[in-house]
Amino acid sequence: MNPRQEVIATLSYYDFLDIPLTVDEVFRFLIRASESEHRERGGFQSLDIVSPNIWSRHDVVTELERLQSAGTVQERNSYFHLHGREYLIPLRLRHEEFFKKKWRRAMRIARALQTIPFIRAIFASGSLALGSTDEMSDLDVLVVARHGRIWLTRLFVLGLLEIFGIRRTHRDSIAPDKVCPNHFITDQSLAIPFHSLYTAQMYANLRPLFAVSSELLERFRIENEWLFHHLYHWQMTEPAVRKHILHIAIRKAGETILFGPIGDVAEWLARRFQTWLINRHRKPTLERTGHLVYDDSMLAFHEGSSEQDILERYTGFLKRFVVG
Repeated sequence: MNPRQEVIATLSYYDFLDIPLTVDEVFRFLIRASESEHRERGGFQSLDIVSPNIWSRHDVVTELERLQSAGTVQERNSYFHLHGREYLIPLRLRHEEFFKKKWRRAMRIARALQTIPFIRAIFASGSLALGSTDEMSDLDVLVVARHGRIWLTRLFVLGLLEIFGIRRTHRDSIAPDKVCPNHFITDQSLAIPFHSLYTAQMYANLRPLFAVSSELLERFRIENEWLFHHLYHWQMTEPAVRKHILHIAIRKAGETILFGPIGDVAEWLARRFQTWLINRHRKPTLERTGHLVYDDSMLAFHEGSSEQDILERYTGFLKRFVVG
């Protein structure tokens, strides 16, 4: 695809998320549309054959101006959107106000969670990472745990959130301001196995709340370079929450106690207990529209994901307005 088509593709994708974009955001989120199509068909096996970014920010600005002249795209208050979708701008401004409050809340929660033994990183994900929250939004997070202690880490995270009364459970249809820790991975299984344009955009927008080291964040980026089959840019930001010596001491004390055989037994018990609970509350009909994975390297609970719906609508849009 040419830059004009990729700009349209990017605006249309975020239009389905009800998010108008600034020039910088169009450039940063720019979809590598042609590579995405070939990747879905199995045409790419190595990043070595993915072409570099040949479009500059100036190219994006030029194409946005041309699309405005053609009436395909409109701009107001520095936000660009597809024709007829101007109501997304006040909606985004409203969402940004809610985001400021929810982000401060997420940071406070992350400060408490970093005391948990074997926790290695916490990322904001979903609408929180996109800055597209409303008053009913929960707080989605992805947690990185130490290898061999993922079940204990999840148990501690859920337990602490339960004590604070801020844990979203399967019983909640809506859970404003509650935390939904729906994805756990380990520091030795950082590669995300779910590959699509939807997941590429989702994981590229992750915001680190806490990380034990910048090296871990860099490894996460390297092990997920498949994202560049679907987009041009991905830069991991610095963690929002600073490490505190007291929090580090509490975490390390717990890890010392649970590092050896005692920890192995505790991990086994945590796995047995949580597996029983997961199977008890499992909803097989929802697995078709999301991911449900629970093993020693990943715990992912994305049942009922909107991925399929968004990608189908996006593909339909491209067929009508881009292809040909």
